[in-house]
Amino acid sequence: MKELDKNLFIIALALVLIVLADAKIGDADEGYLIGKTTAEIVRLRGFKAQDHYVTTDDGYILNVVRCTNPKVNRGNYGSWRKSVVLFVHGFLSNAKMFIAYSEGVQPKTFWKLDAKQLSEWYLDQMLIDEPSKNSLPFLLMNFGHEVWLLNRRGSPGSLGRVDGLNGTMEESMWNENNDTLSEVLKAIAPGVNELTTATEIIAKFAKQTISGYESTAKMKNADYWNYSMDEQAQYDLPNVIDYILRVTGRRKVNLVGHSMGAAIILMALADQPDLASKVGQAVLWAPALNLGHSLDGAVKLKPLILFTNYMGPFRHFPTSNDAAAAICSKKENGKDNSICKYLLDALYGKGDEHRRTISELMVIVANQASGHEAAQLGQNLIYGGVQHHFDFGSKLKNIKVYGKSKPPAYDLSKIKLRKLSLFAGKTDGMVSPEDAQFTRESLSFPVDFQLIPHSDNGTFNHQSFIDHDKAGELCNIPTLMRLESTI
Repeated sequence: MKELDKNLFIIALALVLIVLADAKIGDADEGYLIGKTTAEIVRLRGFKAQDHYVTTDDGYILNVVRCTNPKVNRGNYGSWRKSVVLFVHGFLSNAKMFIAYSEGVQPKTFWKLDAKQLSEWYLDQMLIDEPSKNSLPFLLMNFGHEVWLLNRRGSPGSLGRVDGLNGTMEESMWNENNDTLSEVLKAIAPGVNELTTATEIIAKFAKQTISGYESTAKMKNADYWNYSMDEQAQYDLPNVIDYILRVTGRRKVNLVGHSMGAAIILMALADQPDLASKVGQAVLWAPALNLGHSLDGAVKLKPLILFTNYMGPFRHFPTSNDAAAAICSKKENGKDNSICKYLLDALYGKGDEHRRTISELMVIVANQASGHEAAQLGQNLIYGGVQHHFDFGSKLKNIKVYGKSKPPAYDLSKIKLRKLSLFAGKTDGMVSPEDAQFTRESLSFPVDFQLIPHSDNGTFNHQSFIDHDKAGELCNIPTLMRLESTI
């Protein structure tokens, strides 16, 4: 396969999956979550939720949702015996990813228990039929913790700026290509079970989507998207932490991050070491930095560098629900069909045997992101798998911003927070175990490192932290026990 075709192919994997977010879903419980805000989903489960808005030092307005258990202090705040926990989501998603798998969840009174005094085996048995173990925010609330869910900039609810400008698309600009893309999807649907045609199908889709990317990217206030991971580490996370501490009256907040969210936590702690004084501990699921140490990961990252000079959103295209549904809502023996399995395994890593179906998650949480965020992931390859600040692709611009022709690296050895837990998936195809190990070794102190699953066989990929059918016992309960240890 030619290099250009390979790049188009890999980019298409991401685009196809995000397009599939428009699919109709069949799950009776998750179906009515479509269109609901983060706070509305929390309330649907019987918990209390309040929308708060934090204005960052560079003028972005972020939505963060305060979540409490009504059986604890009447839901006014969490137990003072337990901690306040902030969740930071990953790339191309939003805060709903942490609470989407919550069917059957109800407020419980586990808050009187001290999990750190119990064994992991005991908790597994106690919670074996407990729905909240599948969604860490609800599990934490049932144990008395107060939870805050951040929708990062670019997410629904976090598209505002202090001057009133935002990143809203000119929908008419997208409608021009809508019919063409729908026809492509309809052409794909008949071959849904033909694994051998996947490459041809994706290449065809890629050529349509990539050729239209720039022409459909015209929008109001395009400069809204002129940010990378750096601004979120410099402004967003510290500003949100300060806001939460001010509202709750606490001295520290605990952090849970997945993928890019976990990376932003480490980047903030590295560039602002004193931020550690406001953090009890951080649990990081597959932190997406220092990438490209596996061949599979490097191949996926390389095309993202193309977005370095693109000021706009890296997002899904509006498409026909019926066409998208034909691709991924069609099941084979209750599982994702062969094309969906192929795409998911290729992008996230092997994990089909334990994966919930795509229609239960992607339609709820898929989201746009800044093109510079995507580019910064790819730029890891330029610097040998070491996370750097955003490279503007111009020596003059880099000199203007950084005082040198190349951006500085993030020095993780400067991190002062000693209570760090790093979880990695054994078959993660995006943040490989090698990437996670490199991050671990970049720290100046020993870190709690968990490679899951613990067995020699079995799979756990990038999305398994969210959609694995045993995520409760493999990462949620272990994370709960670590967060209880700071009490």
